[in-house]
Formats: sequence, C-alpha cells, structure tokens
Amino acid sequence: MPQIERILIANRGDGARRIAATVKEMGKTPVMLYAPDDKDGLHVKEASEAHETPSYRDIKGILGVAKRAEVDAIHPGWGFVSEDPNFPKACRRAGVLFIGPTEGSMRQIGNKENAKRIARKQGVPIIESSSRVKKSNIVEWAEENGLRNDEYSSPVMLKTAKSGGGSGNRIVYRMSDLEEEVEELSKSSSRLWGRSRVFAEKLVRDPRHIEVQVFGDEKGNYRHYGTRDCSIQYGNQKLIEEAPAPFLSREQRDLIHEYALAIARAVDYTSAGTAEFLMDQNGEFLFMEWNPRLQVEHGVTEMITNMDLVKLQILAAEGKRLPAQRSIGFRGSAIEARIDAMTVNKYEPEKLVATGGAIEKIVFPKGENIRVDHALEEGTDINLVYNRTQAKVLAWSEDRDDAIKSLDMALDDFRIDGVETTIPLLQAVLSNKRFIEGTHTTTFFNEMLKEMAQRRKLEKEMAAAIGASVAFALQNNQDNTYTEARQNSFDPWRLAGRLNQMRGFSSK
Repeated sequence: MPQIERILIANRGDGARRIAATVKEMGKTPVMLYAPDDKDGLHVKEASEAHETPSYRDIKGILGVAKRAEVDAIHPGWGFVSEDPNFPKACRRAGVLFIGPTEGSMRQIGNKENAKRIARKQGVPIIESSSRVKKSNIVEWAEENGLRNDEYSSPVMLKTAKSGGGSGNRIVYRMSDLEEEVEELSKSSSRLWGRSRVFAEKLVRDPRHIEVQVFGDEKGNYRHYGTRDCSIQYGNQKLIEEAPAPFLSREQRDLIHEYALAIARAVDYTSAGTAEFLMDQNGEFLFMEWNPRLQVEHGVTEMITNMDLVKLQILAAEGKRLPAQRSIGFRGSAIEARIDAMTVNKYEPEKLVATGGAIEKIVFPKGENIRVDHALEEGTDINLVYNRTQAKVLAWSEDRDDAIKSLDMALDDFRIDGVETTIPLLQAVLSNKRFIEGTHTTTFFNEMLKEMAQRRKLEKEMAAAIGASVAFALQNNQDNTYTEARQNSFDPWRLAGRLNQMRGFSSK
C-alpha cells in the first residue's frame, strides 16, 4: 500500500485551506500552489511551502511543481482541472498518486452523456435528452419535443458535455433562439473545458435538486454518506445546501441511495463522487449527472456524519478500506450558505451583479456548531477572476428549524465591510415561509428576486404619491399651519387616486 507523506494541493482559496487542515491533522505535509495573480492569497501566506504555477488549469505546470517539491500525491480539490481525466492520467505517468477517481472511471462518468447511458443501463431513470443526436440535429430534436415560438412551447435545457456543475447550462424558451444559444455555448465549452459538445434535455418543471454523496475504495466497497438538497440556486449555481435533504420518505431515501451506488459500481468508482438528481413534482428521481470530485458543499455531510471526507479520500488513495455502511451514522441537520460577492442589480432588480473591492473590516461568526470556510482577511482584494463565492457559513443542530435559526444568526454576526455580498438575500431565503416549510424548488430564488423587485417598485410609487400629496397640500393650504396641512392632505381616497395617476403615468 502506498504511504502518502507530502501532498500538493492543486487548488486555491478556501478550498486549499480546507484540504490543508485535514492534511496537517493527519500528520502529513501540505504543499500549496499559486498562480502569479494569486500570490498574496491567504492560502499562500499561511503555507510553510508554496510554489508558483502558470495557472491552476495548467496540468504540465502543476506536475512540474510536484516534481520539484518531491510530493507523493496531488489533491485536486474542486473546479479547475479536478474533473479532467487527463489529470489522473498525467499523474500516473509522472509517478504521483492522484487523490480522486481513476482516469478510466472519470472518463466514463465525468462526461454527462456517458453518465446517463451508464445510469440507464442500471435501471436508473434519467432526464430524456438529445445525447444520441448530432449537434446539427438538436434543432430537430427540440422541435419534436415541443420547443416552439409561442406560449405553448416546452423549453429545453442546453448543457455542455464536460462542464462542472451548472456553469454550462442554459434554458432556451423559444425555437428562434436555439441555434444561436447552441453556437454560443459550444464556443464557451471549447474555450473553458476543451470540448465543444453540446446537448439538450427536456426541462423538468419546478424540480428539487437532490444529490447523494458516494465513496468507493480499491477493494470494491461502495458507501453512501446520505443526501443533500441544493435547490436554492441562481443561474444554475448553488447558494444554499443542506443535509440530509429534507421532506423525503424513508422509501425515497433508500431508493436514491441505491440509484447512486448502482452507478458507482458500474464503473468501479473510487474516492469521493456525487450523484446529482432532479426530483419532479411527482416525487420521482431523474438522474442528471455525476461529479467525480469532492463537492464545495461537502461540509454539511461532514456535520451530519461526523466524518472528514477529505481524510476518507486520502485513506482511499492509500488503499485503505472504507468503513462499513452500518457504521455511518446520521444525526441532526446541517445547512450551508455560500457568501458570494454579488448584489441586486439596481438597473435590473430581478438579477444579481458581481461586486468587488477590498475588505476593510471583517468579523467572522462564532459559536457552537458553526463553521466558516474562507480565505479572507482585512485588506483582501476580492478576485472575481476565480470565483464569486468568498466564504461558506455552516450551521448544525438537532433539527432543521433550529439549524435554520442558527445559520440566520451566524449571518447576522458576519460582518464584511468594503464589499457587497449576498448575505441579506440569503437571510431573506432563510426567513421565507416556503423555504421553512420545504415547498421551494430550483426556481424559488428567482421568484423571490422578482417579488422583492415588485415590492421595491410599489414602495417607490407609494413614496412618490405621498410626496405629491404633501406638496399639493402645502401649495393649497399656505395659510394653514403645517399640522393642519398634514391632516387635510392625508385623505386615503385622495392618496389612492394619486397612486393610480402615478402608475398610469409610468405605463405610458
């Protein structure tokens, strides 16, 4: 069995710091990596050893560092080249252990279209797609599946075969937009992931996004570590995640666990992986994709299982056996909020816009069962080149309601001066009745933004109407005292009339 002592962490920011913490705890040595524009990052400042690479996506450069630093293994973290099968292949050729799945299983299951074919063979329901259709025939496939140019159109979801997470997804509502969207997404995929393949799926209306954490070892053992709900999203990117996924029956949990394990067995999967599903309005699970890496949201699973998933990855890479399924306990509820450098767009208030700047003052929340993963300090310049997520706040409690309250209080205590973030929006979600009762779906956050925009518009109209009433009263009651003018001006019928005038004015 290989013994790992020195681990190169091919990542940055809070991800690199999170992995390094476990490496140190295991008595091993973490070696950090940094790109030229990231040399002042906190993960570099804290490191006892750090090396420069041309880019976090440069496999050749990363392996050059691995050779110079004489490491035994490389942990890819998430993002960048963590899902590129050429990375474990290059590591194998260089004689360095890759802490993750093998090249073969990653190549099979990391491709979204291949993963669906594998799932179908195992009897796992999938979302119907154009995966067997050439790019040139996507338009025909979409037309056959109801995409039109009228109100009866059945939208489709465009996806890139190799993108990570939801970053390569686009919803197309009208046939007239399809060809242009396919071409744009194809170019983007080629630039970011090295492959231009695009396919379309039937859009599942108002689903929940449920995923299963899976592990495999070299001895052919497969384990699940429970479910997560990631339905709170903006632009197909997750904002809030929780474990276990709430409001599922025992039968549903057993079924989705078995679906995930069946896919893992089919490709002899090793290390950490996540099976992602959509749950439709009928409570049926539809397999979407497999992420062959550690997830950003792995922390909520760690909190309900009391297990370190990074440690499990390292032990699996060393050839160790996974703990028995019956030894994996699940306790309580954990919720994570991603703190993004984004705010409401004042010109298009139903959308968010990226922010930036330097952190002037920062105060992190503290407390029992509160965890903050970050790479921030006072003076940090927010680098949006890499990621909009700047930190993650996690809360655990015995039940979901208390976990929600704990997270809300932690966000109250999180102070970041100098940079606008999504904290107020995350708190709006946590206090929303639909989220608390569990009736939210993947469209919830956009719907909330729309409602908030409409409320702000109405408040502005009301303020303008009140201002107009006051001005009118002052003009026509100059001989009266200010108090009399106020009393005479605030007639509810008159105010309603003014408001209707203002609305009619703005609609012209």
